[in-house]
Amino acid sequence: MFFSAVNTQLSYNNANVIDTMSFFVRFIIIPILFFYFKMLFNRNKEYTVFLYKKIFLANILVFLVNFILGLLGYGFASYIVGFGIKGFFHNVHLAAGVLFCFFYYILSKINKANFNYRIVVYILTLFIAILMGTKTAVLSIFLFSIVDLYYNINNKWKALLKFLFPLIMLIMIFVVTRIILTTEFFYHMYTTIITNIYRGNNLIALVDLFLSGRITQVQIWTEYYYNNFSVFNLLFGLGYLVRVDGHGPMEMDFFFVFFFYGIVTLLIILFFYVYLIIMSLKVKNVRLFFFNFIFLLVSFSTGYVWMNVMAGVFFAYINACELASNSEKASLLI
Repeated sequence: MFFSAVNTQLSYNNANVIDTMSFFVRFIIIPILFFYFKMLFNRNKEYTVFLYKKIFLANILVFLVNFILGLLGYGFASYIVGFGIKGFFHNVHLAAGVLFCFFYYILSKINKANFNYRIVVYILTLFIAILMGTKTAVLSIFLFSIVDLYYNINNKWKALLKFLFPLIMLIMIFVVTRIILTTEFFYHMYTTIITNIYRGNNLIALVDLFLSGRITQVQIWTEYYYNNFSVFNLLFGLGYLVRVDGHGPMEMDFFFVFFFYGIVTLLIILFFYVYLIIMSLKVKNVRLFFFNFIFLLVSFSTGYVWMNVMAGVFFAYINACELASNSEKASLLI
């Protein structure tokens, strides 16, 4: 399943069979955790909620302490060019997924009447996401903030929010771009690509810019996949060991799984996330629906979503907990 067909180029210096198996386990562990948590709820719902409330609070505290240490200059930057803050986390993209889950959990604990508290959580979490420097975190937090805000205000304010949404989007784009451009490396990268776009009128390059070159990676692997197509590769993928001119797997989970682990694994993963989306609609939990939808959406444009076990533990618990309530009111409020 994990070995490529003939004519593929292997680089044992970059990856090995253990790495291949490791990534495969990461993809399937989140669905396994979800069904495990469902089993726990069926056995003892009250104790499970009590136990994981303590686990969430402890991990939120660890996350905040780590981020504060990063603000004080300890730990590491999010990227090798010195941009962003991740403290002592190994990977900022994994931390971004954790932040999104914590954001959802905290909002679920705030009563609808305490609207001011929600606004504070929106602003603080978005501030953390921007300082972390990942577009994934900023986009997911911002989108869910708008959704949560919409479902927690009266009809008069909902109409105003709909009217102001385009303006809010423009302000967000300006703020994020302004922060990025203060970093010399990103400034030169953006100005170079934008100049090329202006000269060549290449809109694809603009999208590639905001996706940090991921479209280019997809193009490289699409060509390689086409040239080495076989039924085996279609079903089970090229294998994680494959490299093309030094290029490893791209950071886009959907394409990552399709090219390297095949359509069988891809369909299993997609079925799981679509199942969660359908079930959240079935129990009329609108907030959970958007939480799952955004989680799935960002996996098409970035990496470390489906394989993010660190965030996946909390993601799986949130879904198992709220779906077990079979109500629009989340059991997280217990």
